[in-house]
Amino acid sequence: MLPRFSLIHPAVLLLALAGCTNVTGKPTNDILQTVNQEKFQVKKNPNPKEAYEFTVTLKDAPDNLEAVSAYAHYIIPDCRYDTNKLMGARANFQATISVPFEKVSSNVYKGTVYFDALLDEDYLNQGKPCHWQWGLLGMDFEPNPNISMVRYSGRVTDSDKVSNGLYRQEGYITLWKYNQLVGKPMDKKFTLHVSPKEQFGKEQQQHLATISYEVRKK
Repeated sequence: MLPRFSLIHPAVLLLALAGCTNVTGKPTNDILQTVNQEKFQVKKNPNPKEAYEFTVTLKDAPDNLEAVSAYAHYIIPDCRYDTNKLMGARANFQATISVPFEKVSSNVYKGTVYFDALLDEDYLNQGKPCHWQWGLLGMDFEPNPNISMVRYSGRVTDSDKVSNGLYRQEGYITLWKYNQLVGKPMDKKFTLHVSPKEQFGKEQQQHLATISYEVRKK
């Protein structure tokens, strides 16, 4: 589930991320996408301080299901820019960055995400900076080799706050017909989202794996 304020359509976000594989142990923190990139230059904060550790845990998942990317999404809720002055249309600033991670055990991944990873600037020339806020941390998985051309995508968002400095989300994927080629070979990967158990059919519920996301202040 995307955060309540997100304006990026999930398909657009995943398209931008699809070609950006995060090699574990090699930090990148690249800005992958901004909604407003043609008009405003979004910069990374050279000295971020709001560090949060994230942990992603798989349970009952196949050994060949591996993390391929992690990313953080940010938004500026208090600054909106004109997209069509004649129509009075306005939009929030948004950006997505790649986040480094490492595999610490057979089923656990860890990394650090900075809530202040982007630089606050006066984009609108109004005499005060616009403040970026963290919106979500996502991690995607694929079988290796990926015969089925599928990608599993899950995330924890700002609305999943458990207590001060702690966010958690848990969901499921079905392993029913896992990594099987159905029909003709595909030339593009398709995405299946980590979902609540009740969204799966009766037979699919007999073959579930759990993916848990946690973001905790250091």
